[in-house]
Amino acid sequence: MTFMPRQVFTDSCGPVSVFEGGDIEGAVALLCAMVNCVVENDRLEADIARSCIKRSWYFTDNYDAKGTDARFAVIEQQVYDELASVVGSRLVCENNPLRVPAEHAGELGSWIETGDAIVPNMEGPFVEWKQIASGYREVAEEIQTLKVIEGWEGDGAEAYRLNVLRKAAWLDSLADLMDNCKAMTEAVSNIQALLSSAIWNTIKERTPGNNLPDRDNLKGLLEVDVNRLHVKYEAMSNNELFQASLYQRTSRMVYELAQLRASIRIVDDEGQAWKRLAVEAGDKLIAAVEAAKQHQQSLTDYNSTTTVDTDPQTCAIITDNTDPHIKDGW
Repeated sequence: MTFMPRQVFTDSCGPVSVFEGGDIEGAVALLCAMVNCVVENDRLEADIARSCIKRSWYFTDNYDAKGTDARFAVIEQQVYDELASVVGSRLVCENNPLRVPAEHAGELGSWIETGDAIVPNMEGPFVEWKQIASGYREVAEEIQTLKVIEGWEGDGAEAYRLNVLRKAAWLDSLADLMDNCKAMTEAVSNIQALLSSAIWNTIKERTPGNNLPDRDNLKGLLEVDVNRLHVKYEAMSNNELFQASLYQRTSRMVYELAQLRASIRIVDDEGQAWKRLAVEAGDKLIAAVEAAKQHQQSLTDYNSTTTVDTDPQTCAIITDNTDPHIKDGW
């Protein structure tokens, strides 16, 4: 499994590696393909074993072909149901249209959406907040140069000077607010990037054939030596064939998927503290924006057509569970 994470540049951490929703979906597609391969390999081995049964009424008297097929079908359904509990029924069906697993949203569904929110946040709201803050500061500095008009003195000149200073201070305070918005957007995106990376690596560690040394024993799930299996089963008596342990690959895959689901939940649980921080950052952001709006309204020369956007979705920071990009709990 080789995916190259995307690099996004942050002010606080420099370049940050981001596994987007598409990366996680790519890993999921590979995982689904491997489950399909494992099931096909077990079917092939079962067919080879069947072909080696000595055919006569006497030799096959104890062989329940329909019952055997039913048991194998149950194991196959188990592995696809377990896969659906990890990746969601939709992705299972997309990668194997013939399979209809039990309905599951899947542990990874919301993580895919979260991964897809990181780069848009950093390339959209983050950049925009930064540019707005810079623009406000430039205007504030320019206004400062106009606070004194040569040759103008008296009360009118003083009132003008104070008004200019007040406007400059107001623009500076708005610039500070925009910087805070930018910083909070960046902080949330960094948290999302960290957790998405952890999820992607968790999938990688539980996927057969990923070239990790401690998973070498799983590579056999993806391999079938047809000649060796023919030799093995042809040497068996019918009683031995009827008692042969088949569908071991699929049964092992059920276990691996259950472990993957548990690992994802661990990442989710360990990330709750970070998510709470993200919620707090979002709450502070909204409070700060509202304070800026109130500050505008308190100015004697406030223009009612001037507005500050108080929509928390502006920078995809969450105060409840309604945002589709963030896993429930953000």
